[in-house]
Formats: sequence, C-alpha cells, structure tokens
Amino acid sequence: MLLATYFLPLNSTTSIPVSTEQVNKLQNHKKTPVSKRKAAATSSRLCLKNQRSKNSEIDLVKKPQKEYNDSDDDDDDIVIVNEIKPSTSKLLNDKAEFSKSVESNNIESSSIECAKDSLKSNDTVNLRKTSLSPQSKNDNHTNEIRKETDIILTNQTSLKRKYSSQNESCDSNVLAETKSSTVNPKKQKKIRKSNSVSNNLKSKVSCKKDASKQIDALNLENNADTKKVKNNVTNDLHDKEIPQENNPNNNNEQNLDLTDILNDAKQISENDVFSELSDSEKKDTKPYTPYYIANFKYILESVIHEPDNQVLFNDEDHKSIKAFKAVSDAAQKFYVRLFQRKYKWLRINKINYPDIAKNPLTALEELVEAGLVDSGASEIELDTALGLLSLPEAKTLSKHFNFSSTKSKTEIKQMLLKHCKEHKSVFFTNGNNGVSGMMLKKVRNILGPCYRISLLPKRLFTRVLMLFSLPTISEDDDEAAGGQQQQLITLLQVNKGELVFPVCKRNKEAVIFCDRDELIRYEEARQLENDIYNAVESKNFELAKELYLNARKVFEEQSSCKFSKRSSSLPPFLKRYTSFHVYIRCMTQGVEALQRLRQYDEAVTLLKMLLKQKTYCQDYKGRWYDRLALNLEQHLKKREGAIKAIKQGLKDENVRVGHRYSLLTRALRITKSFDEEDEFKKQIIEESKVMEAPKVTIQGRLCPRSILGRRHVFVSSGVSAENEDDVTVLGVEEVALEHYKQQGYTEGIHGEGSTFQSLYALLFWDIIYDDTIPDVFISPYQTHPLDLNSQTFFPSRKDQIMNHLKHLRQCDNEELKDIVKSTWEAHHGKASLVSWDRFTDLQHVQGLACCFGSTILSGICERLAKDFRFTRSGVPDLVVWNPETLCVKIVEVKGPGDKLSSKQILWLDHLIKLGADAEVCLVEAVASKKLWK
Repeated sequence: MLLATYFLPLNSTTSIPVSTEQVNKLQNHKKTPVSKRKAAATSSRLCLKNQRSKNSEIDLVKKPQKEYNDSDDDDDDIVIVNEIKPSTSKLLNDKAEFSKSVESNNIESSSIECAKDSLKSNDTVNLRKTSLSPQSKNDNHTNEIRKETDIILTNQTSLKRKYSSQNESCDSNVLAETKSSTVNPKKQKKIRKSNSVSNNLKSKVSCKKDASKQIDALNLENNADTKKVKNNVTNDLHDKEIPQENNPNNNNEQNLDLTDILNDAKQISENDVFSELSDSEKKDTKPYTPYYIANFKYILESVIHEPDNQVLFNDEDHKSIKAFKAVSDAAQKFYVRLFQRKYKWLRINKINYPDIAKNPLTALEELVEAGLVDSGASEIELDTALGLLSLPEAKTLSKHFNFSSTKSKTEIKQMLLKHCKEHKSVFFTNGNNGVSGMMLKKVRNILGPCYRISLLPKRLFTRVLMLFSLPTISEDDDEAAGGQQQQLITLLQVNKGELVFPVCKRNKEAVIFCDRDELIRYEEARQLENDIYNAVESKNFELAKELYLNARKVFEEQSSCKFSKRSSSLPPFLKRYTSFHVYIRCMTQGVEALQRLRQYDEAVTLLKMLLKQKTYCQDYKGRWYDRLALNLEQHLKKREGAIKAIKQGLKDENVRVGHRYSLLTRALRITKSFDEEDEFKKQIIEESKVMEAPKVTIQGRLCPRSILGRRHVFVSSGVSAENEDDVTVLGVEEVALEHYKQQGYTEGIHGEGSTFQSLYALLFWDIIYDDTIPDVFISPYQTHPLDLNSQTFFPSRKDQIMNHLKHLRQCDNEELKDIVKSTWEAHHGKASLVSWDRFTDLQHVQGLACCFGSTILSGICERLAKDFRFTRSGVPDLVVWNPETLCVKIVEVKGPGDKLSSKQILWLDHLIKLGADAEVCLVEAVASKKLWK
C-alpha cells in the first residue's frame, strides 16, 4: 500500500499549479461541506510513483491488475506487504486520503490512477515486481496527471489534518502487520525493499506532520506572525523539493505539457493559498479614510501653506492646528463630525458614530485634553442644561420639585427657571448654591457627560474653511447664511470625478486680507449676518432688530478707523469680502425686521442712511429706493416724500432694470391724479412704455386635492379624469408644454433663466472664462469669474464682447452650430454657467440655436453680458421649438391669480423688440371630476 503526502512548494520555480478549469473545480470544492469532502477523499485511492534509481522498479497491482511506474524519493513513502489483515485494511481505508507528487520536466513521466473501488475488509493486496511502463505511454500519463491534479489539490486541506492525526497509529499497525505476515520465499527481495522503505516511514511522516502544522498556522489572524509562518513553510517545503534528473526518453511534447501543469499550479499556490493574507495586509497598510476627514485635512494644508495667508495666523492658531494634527485618527474624525454640527452642547448619547468608534469617550476625552473640545462637567449652565433634557427626564425632574408633569418640555423649563428666580437663598445671593445650584446639580447627574467643541479652535477652523471657499460665498441674501461645510462635499465630488471645474489660471494682484485682524473682522461680520438671517427666517423679528442694531454700531465704529480706507480701495467685486460690506447687508435685513414690526419710521430712517453711503453694496440701491418709496407712500402716507425718493432713484445710475421699472410703475400710480401737463408725469409715462406681449389662454383640469408645497396642481390631459389609479399631476408650466406640443412644437424646455444662460455661456465661453483679467479667478473651484455679477464685468471685456457680438450677428446656422460644438466638446460636463442636463445631446442644443438664429441669440447674449446680475432672473419659463420647421416660441406661463413681475415684463419687451415670438400663456383652471374617493 502506498502512503504519501505531497505539499506544494509555494515560491519555487517548480511549484505545481493547475489550469483555469482546475481552479474552478478547486473553488467549487471549497464550497462543498466538509463532511462531503472527507467522504470523497476517503473513497479515493491514489498511487504515487517516482523514480530514484533505474533499478528500483516496483509495480503496484490491484484487482484488476494495472501497471505503474513507482519510485522512492524523499517525498514518497512506500510500504510493500504481502498480505494485509482485515483490521489493518480497515485502518488503511480510513486513512487513504493522499495528495500528489509531480516530477520536474526532466524526470521520466509517471502515471497516477485513482482507485475507483474501496478496499474491502477481507481483500488481499498483492504486490509484484514489474517492468517500467513503456515510453509510448508518456502522453497518456501526462493527460492522467492533468485530470488528477484538480482532485488531488482539492483534497490537500482535509488530507493534511486527518493524516496528521492518524499517521502514528496507522504507521505502527502497518509495521506490525508487515513483521507478522507470512512471506513467500519468492518475495524475499521485494520484502527487503519494503522493510527498507518502512524504516524511513516514521521520520518521513513526522517531517510531513510538522509541515502540515505549519501550514495550518496560516489561518492565524495576526498578519505579522502569519507572514513569518508563510516564509518558514515556503523554505521548508522548498528544501524538500523533488530532485531533478535528466531523462533522455522525455520528448518535447511531454515537457511542454508538464510545463503548463507546473505553471497553472504555481498560480494556484501563489494566488489562492495566501489570498486572504495579501488582502488583509493591503487593508492594514492602506486604511480607508472617510471623505470628510481627508478633505478637511486637505483644506487645512492648502490654506495654511498659501503664501498670502501666512500673515493671517498667529502662534495660538498654529498651536491649535498642531493640537488637531497630534490627536489620534479617531479623535480627528470625531472633531470634524462635531465641527459640522450646530454649535451647542451635546450629550454623550447624541454623539453616536459607530463607524469611528463604538465608545466615543476615549476620543472625546483626548480632544478635551488637547483643548479642542469643552467638557460640560463644570461649564454648562442651568438654562442650557434644562434644554438638553428629554421630555420624560424633564417630567421626572418636575415631579421631583413638586410641579405638574403634564406640560410640554418648554413649559416645564420655564416653570423651573421661574421657580429658581423666585426662591433664591438668602445665604447665597448669587443664586449658584441655592435652589438653582441644587437643581443644576440634579440636572447634571441626569445628563451625564456633555461635550461641545471649544469656541476659539472652532473659529480658527471656520476661518480656514472660509478662506478656502471665498469664491463660493454668494452676494445674495438668500444664500449668504450658508456655512462653509459644503466645501467638504464639493471636494468629495471632485475627488470622485463627479465634479469638474473650468481650468483657469489664477491671476491675483489685490490683497483681500492684509492681516489677521481684518480676517477676524470679516468672520465676525459673517457670523452676525448668519444670526440675523436665521432670526428673520424664524420670524423672531425682535431678535433680528437687536442684532441689526449691533451691526450698525460696529459699522459706525469701524468706519472711523484707518483700515476703512484700504477696504474702500478694493475693486467692487472684492469689496464683498470686507466687514463693511457684510454689515451693510445686516442692516438691509434690519429694514425687513423693522417693517415686520411695523416700525416704518425707523425703517425709513435706516433706508436713508444706507442710501447716503457711496461705497458698499451699491447694487442694492434699487431695492432700497423701492422700499423707501413703498413705506412713504403706503404706510406713512407721505406722497410727496415718496415722489422725491422716486426722482432720486431714477437719477441714480446704480438703480437698474427691474428696480427702475418698479419705481416708474409706482410713480405712475402716484401721479395718476396729476395734471396731464405735469413734466414729471410726462417723463414717467414716456419712460415706462414697453411692448406688451400677446396673451393666450388655455385650460387645465385642476386637481381636486391640494399637494403640499404646490400652489396650483393640474391633471395631465392624457389621463382620463375617471381613472382613479392612473393620474399624472402637473404644474402650470407642464400643462403649457403639453399644449404647445399639440401645436407642433416637438421640443420644449422648462428652464427659465438656465436656458438663456446656457446658450450665452456656450457662445461666449472664452470671454467669460478669460483668466487674464486680474483677481477674477483665485481658486480652482470656481464656476464663474468673481466679477460676473458686478458692474465691472462688461467694461473689463467690452472690446472682446462687442467684437464677438458683431461676429455672431453675421453667422449663419452652420457657423452657430460650429461655435456651440466647439464649446460643447471642449468643456462638456464642467461646473459652469451651462446647465448641461437641460439638453439631451449636442444636436439638441444645436437645433435650438438654429431656431433662434443669430440676431435673436446675439440680442439675448448682449443683455446678459452687460448686466448679468439684474438680467439673469425674470427670463420666460418655457422655450419650445421644432428643429424641422425652425420655429421657436418663448413663453411666460402664469397660473390663476399670477401677475407679471417687472423683470419679466422687461424681458418680454426685449425679446419682442428683437423679433422673437414671445407670448404670455395664461392657464385657466377648470374643475375636474373627483379623482379620489
């Protein structure tokens, strides 16, 4: 009986791989349950042969008899016996699970065959000496090797464990049976050879047992120890590799076949055995870093290493930055997460980031020690602490002080605070150790640990983010209050390739912040503006008024300082990065708060003060004059004062477009009773004349049920009103699109201003993104130049714009298509003025450009180029066209009760004067049958 176990050399040139088909079999085998694999291994009887010398020719014969080429080498242990007793046969059957051994290319090929039938308990195994298999069988042997390789390799794992546990008992029994067997005198020579082999069996098995244990150790989770075991096993098995001998009988075809087998097996041993080790080592060496911490660090490094920013940070700032860098990765992640949240005290159960750490206490305490986070152990006050309680906790506390617990959390808080004020201890005049002190101690015990990021480091990192995101800070009130945390999301999109910005060279000449104090003044002004904006949005107008008064006081104080001269000398589009500009915006919010409080006299006084200053927020003057005239006329009933304000506004060159037309229409209403010969009335009537757009009225079936957030909702004309299960609701614009589609306009976009802006950018890309203009590009993350919305945009590029407009007017449709194509192919997808998703493809936008024609397109672009800030809005809702007939229509859609704004009236007037087909579509609501029961 042949007992052999072969272990694959892992890093040797003679490793034994398998083919792709065999790899698949091996992987399928791994999915087989262990019990089935052991049963399959037990049923296999593998006979392994190798040749050490030409005289050792032994043939193992089984019923039915077959010829084998056997050899004895260091990795094959052969036990030859004359007869095996039933007990020994059973033991061998249980143990007959073997691996394979394959010789090198130069060793004579051996044949391997798997025994198909299991040895029975009373079977006798006869062994006799035979001659070597003829050379002509080499090809068949090679094919057999290919077939058996996948079976042998799949059994390797289960074999080595079972073999290791059974080898000693099996070996002793086999040796005992060998000695006690009756030997035929004719077999003496064979038995001597058997005894010779058997004497080495114990040492061989022991060697393989050690190697098997070392391979088992590869399952250790410790990567460092596992790697060491891997090297040891590799060296050990490499030393036991089969010696190569030259065999002149091997032909070239056989060598090629064996080479393929060896190469395949090498891939398996290298790519499969240690695949988990390799993956885990890679994960350890390159740990995953969340986007928010990676981008936060990137912004931090970018800002502090910018040469112009060196004067904006002092030693305390650098100390805080170093403290952040010194804490652990987990602590850094917690800090950035807390930095992104609202600045307030947080209970420990509200700081839950299991992806960072299951228990945040360690990291938070590390941040406390670094001075980056405050602990609420002693700093939290009673008012704040009560606000952190949950409703059940507040009720429990209320019962403890004998108050009703049926009220809301806010009412309970007010009741407890009132109780503390009314029952101050006569012994503790400060109230800290009286009732309030006792209550605070009780509340702190309920709350447990509380944390809040420290204010000074928070302000530092806020300034860092602010410096990085200066170009994205909007000059519009409705966008001004947003924080800079959005930059972390923007950088994530950039890193993932989801967001690409136009490539423009930075050309900085002006210094926005000359020192740290100037930056801090701007930061404080921005924070105050954010507070006022939030107060107005929450309709807390008393708080908004208080904050506005604070802003006004600081503005007046700073206006008398020397640094005010430097701020006023900046280009108009950079003045918005000064504290003065922000405080003026704060006072504009103050006007809103005063009007809501019906304090119109104060509002008028504030508006007059704002109009007197000639340096900051000059593009707000149209709004100020309009509000001043409104308050004087309607609320204070001062008609003469309103007319005076209107006259001043019409003379101011900063009052443009929509606001100017609003003043004109208000003047027409006020002067309606004036004499027809009044000069001012004549002037107003003449200047306010516009081309009235034609109107068309269509009917839309009104949805019987209102939808939250939608003023008017209609039912699609393509859906039967009686069908309750198939209803499509539409806005007024979609109803109009359906109407014009029926009129033959096959294409349509509800894009409002984005449609015209996209066409403008596609035709004027090189001029808009001209990076030779100083200071308009200061960051690689800009969607447009900084001066786009300022009065300086057109003067800075006047010659280029006028020349290009002249060229556009002379272009035919093919030339227009070429200009659009050039920009589309060079810049498609970049974050810019172009809304790429408005168009399905290049042909879609080219078709629209051809329908407009050069005259209308150049007229639209000229208006946007000269005054983008005040003409970007008010654009008609719809553009519908037919690329086959080259027909296009521009439509402003109005639902029931809607009226045209001043800007919309002026856009329609401009388009009609250009010769465009523009109209107003009035959607009339018609009652629909009930769609839902």
